[in-house]
Amino acid sequence: MKNLLRVAAALALVATLGACAQLQAFQQKVENAYTALSSAQVNYQDVAAGVAAFETLQKVGEAYLRQPTCTASSGPICHDRRATRPMKAAFIAGRQARNDALSYMDAHPCVSGACPLMPNGVYAGLQTAISELQSLYATYKVNSGAQ
Repeated sequence: MKNLLRVAAALALVATLGACAQLQAFQQKVENAYTALSSAQVNYQDVAAGVAAFETLQKVGEAYLRQPTCTASSGPICHDRRATRPMKAAFIAGRQARNDALSYMDAHPCVSGACPLMPNGVYAGLQTAISELQSLYATYKVNSGAQ
């Protein structure tokens, strides 16, 4: 979403300076890139796989956060307290993105076995949440046995 806002800002800037041929060519390139990004589509099987991946990552993270907080005297199984806030934020964002994707699928059901494609913008939030959780899990060594 931030990238789309940047593209829109660039378009606005270019529109105000549109007298120059080079800027008009740049404007066309930006418009073409924006159209390609906003019109990309995802099939429902990929969305279902993304939803399942997010839900699995969320369950792993929730199990990690249920462990006692790491202290100097805690055992080998504990969670880093610094992970709590960013992981919970990623869970919330991911659940919202998952719900948006599922709502889209409910509003645009498959007919006679043929499913419509989902705009990438609807799916992008779920992809972002999955990437964020994977990054957090790598940072805090979630599910690796080392804290």
